[in-house]
This record gives sequence, C-alpha cells and structure tokens, in this order.
Amino acid sequence: MADPFYIPYVRAVWCSLRYRLGRTGRMGIYGAGAHTRWLLSTVRDLGLDGVSCIVDDDPGVAQIEGVEVCRADTVRAVDVELVLVSSDRWEAELAARAAAVFGSGVEVVRLYESLPPGPYDKQDDRAEALAGVAQLQEKPPQHDGPVVVVCDRARGREWKLAIALRSAGRRVVLLHHRSATINARAHFDEVVPFRSPWEALRLVCELGPSVCHVMVNSDYRLAELLIQNRPGCVVVDSYDVIVGMYTEVYFETHHDFAAELARERYCLEHADGLCCRSREVEHL
Repeated sequence: MADPFYIPYVRAVWCSLRYRLGRTGRMGIYGAGAHTRWLLSTVRDLGLDGVSCIVDDDPGVAQIEGVEVCRADTVRAVDVELVLVSSDRWEAELAARAAAVFGSGVEVVRLYESLPPGPYDKQDDRAEALAGVAQLQEKPPQHDGPVVVVCDRARGREWKLAIALRSAGRRVVLLHHRSATINARAHFDEVVPFRSPWEALRLVCELGPSVCHVMVNSDYRLAELLIQNRPGCVVVDSYDVIVGMYTEVYFETHHDFAAELARERYCLEHADGLCCRSREVEHL
C-alpha cells in the first residue's frame, strides 16, 4: 500500500498546476512510460483537459488516457506553457532533457524535486477494492448487514443518525477519514479509519453492508466512487447542495470547486437514496 502522504501529495500538486494555468492553459507531460499511465489514472477525476500532449523521445504508444503522445522533436515551445516531468526514477535526467528541448521560455516542473529520491510505492487499495466489489456482486443483497456511515469527520449529524439506527436494532459502523469531534466509539458499534477513497471502498466491501450512508460536505469524490461500484445500497447525505448556493462569478474563479457541480449531479441522480432538504433539491 502506498505511503498515505504520497497520492494526496501528487493530487495536490496537480490541482495547483491546473489552477496556475487556468481553463485555457496548455501543459505538456514529459515521459510516456508507466509513471505517466499511473499519474493520469490517479488524477483523472481532477480533470485532464489542460494537458496538451505527452512528450517522449521515443514514444511506443499513440495516446495515454486519451491524451496524444508526441515525439519531442515535433512539439514546439509555443505549444505548451509548462512541462511536467513524469518519472519517479529518472526525474533529474528527464528534467534536463525537457529544458534542452523547450528552452528557457517554457517552465519545467519536477513533481518530486523536494522529496527524497524515488522510486516510490505507488500502489493503493484499488485492486483489492475492485476484487471486493466483484465478490459482493456475486452474492445476494446483504439485507441483514450493517449500516456503514462513511464521512470525512464524524460530527453531531452522524451521531444522531447512529442513535436512531441503533435504537431500531441496526448495527452501525463508522468509517471516517479524520478524527471525530465526538466520542464516536460510544455511539457506533465499530469505528474504522480510512486514508483514501479506494481504501474506504475496500473496507466497505469487507463489512458487507446492507446500506452505505455517505456524508458529503461539498466534496463528492468518495460518494461518486461508492455509487459507481455499488457495494450495497448507497445513500448520499449532503450537508449543503452546491448548485444554487454560489454565483457563476464564484465558479469562474474557483475552477476546482466548480468541477464538483457535475460530480454532485451524478451522485444525486444515481444514488439509491438522498438526504437533502426540499429547498435544496428544487435547484436540481
């Protein structure tokens, strides 16, 4: 399993680069090897629209994740604003090569320049999670399984839900990303931390829930993953629905937050159940 810092770090750097370039930015990626395939699959949900091309001295493929792969000698400096070096083994060498190809007019960014030398463990719980989903789909629905409440951090809302469900005789398990603001172990039958969305999905599959109740606070990535893979009945419980809350001007200056709109609509349209106030649903 990857270091819990590693994948969030890569995703944060990607978001930072996309924000710097804006909607019309043109980013090139230097290197068309295994690292680039891993990188683009890791950040795909954050958006690949700003990537103009993948550059390689001797490309062996035509595209990766839908992005064209080009020979280095066919890409002009005016075609890109920034080049991201994609390697955790030969980063310094590729950075020097990219600087020689594009010259001083194009910024060359090293993803791991401030980190200890690689290569790094890039594995996450994806394979195990998908295997767990496949096993669940072969079984009948788990009507007697626990209710699994999945959230970033447990607060009063999760606590009230647990009290109500347990009073009805249901077993309730909490999966949380950050430390709770309440004494979670006093209100849930079991409390399990997770470090990433894929780990959360793996843990949900291991629990075999009858219902997966996912709490959302303006970030629908985990809810989307759970709905796409269906480890049981998935209920989306949103603190506040994004659509209708913010102006178009706000979204124009907060591109990453605006990207949540499409994800929110997908989740609210495809979840098995919703917990939203009626005035919020009117905007959908």
